[in-house]
Amino acid sequence: MNPASTSPALAGALVPLQRRDAGSGAKIGAAILVRLDHAQAYAPRAVTAVAAAAADGVERLSAYGAGWAADVAAVAAARDIPCTAVIEEDAPTTYVTLLAALGAEIQRGPGDVPGSTLVDPAEGLDPPAEDVEGDVLVGYGRAPEGAATRRVGVTVSGTSSSGLFPASRMDAADELISVDAREAIAAARAVARDDGLLVGPASGAVLAVARRLAGEIADDMRVIAVLPDGGAAALATIHDEAWLRRHGLLADTPALTAADLLSRKGGGPQDMVMLAPDASVDHAIRIMQDLEVSQIPIVDEGEVVGTIREDQVIDLLLHTPERKDGPVADVMDDPLREITPDADIEDIQAMIVAGGSALIVRWPDGRREILTKYDLIHGLARESGDRDEER
Repeated sequence: MNPASTSPALAGALVPLQRRDAGSGAKIGAAILVRLDHAQAYAPRAVTAVAAAAADGVERLSAYGAGWAADVAAVAAARDIPCTAVIEEDAPTTYVTLLAALGAEIQRGPGDVPGSTLVDPAEGLDPPAEDVEGDVLVGYGRAPEGAATRRVGVTVSGTSSSGLFPASRMDAADELISVDAREAIAAARAVARDDGLLVGPASGAVLAVARRLAGEIADDMRVIAVLPDGGAAALATIHDEAWLRRHGLLADTPALTAADLLSRKGGGPQDMVMLAPDASVDHAIRIMQDLEVSQIPIVDEGEVVGTIREDQVIDLLLHTPERKDGPVADVMDDPLREITPDADIEDIQAMIVAGGSALIVRWPDGRREILTKYDLIHGLARESGDRDEER
């Protein structure tokens, strides 16, 4: 079956989902009907959203997520507006190439773009003018207009993946229901397998809530779910199992944690190398050379008060070598950020991308370990290799 999101004829139509037990064939719960708005993925929304963002004149636009940013960049190029695409660290090469061809500047990892106007995908999520009718209406962020006993808006929690889920407008709904990102992604993938509908992450969130509600109401009632995004732009993310595993977003796969990454380091647990504020820079240099470490936390009375890094040492030796006999307190930088062992990989990535050269993991017993960019890369590479061997 061809994915329904590639068929414009289905846009706006009500499509029933399979709601029968796989073994007996008996009907399960209330009927769910979906309406495929914006059947051609993000593209129609980009035109509307860019127009809204540029209404008052802008110097630069920005957009989050490779798929959404590509459509925004195309519209921005046609309107001669500079655009910055804020994309995932591991965004597919095809999207990177496309964005470059469209003249967009590329920023990898989360973060604001100073001087730019963010293009909000929610600008293209307004329900069409025609009403729908059902006992329960479910929409992303805001519920569709129409006759219903319940009108539900859906929001998403549990992800720091930049641009994965569009921003939602939390209004025009009788009630709001939050769904976990993993549940939303699982629902989007399930409807592709079971019903041949290729939908995006926001639609997955709506479907997850619709299925939940269908099991709670009377069997003779109907749930109408308005699906705002198609899945073409999400083929390299939520419909790619390898990408989901790397980001810990498969429903049956726990996300990697700081403890997992540290366990992948050779040599077992390692106490953090540290120095007192009055230790000399020369002493710090010798420790870096002997232990092959790139940064050393500075600890005063049990608290981390600063950091000395190899790039600081290089600059000092080149320009002010006489300072190497002075205390590290005179040249140290801000302290590294501390996290707990259960901090997940998404948060760790965001903190390192935001400018942290390393993080300090503090264990419940007070012991500390350093988690570096290399440890993150090594842990992810090993995880990917382990998954490849399993397959």
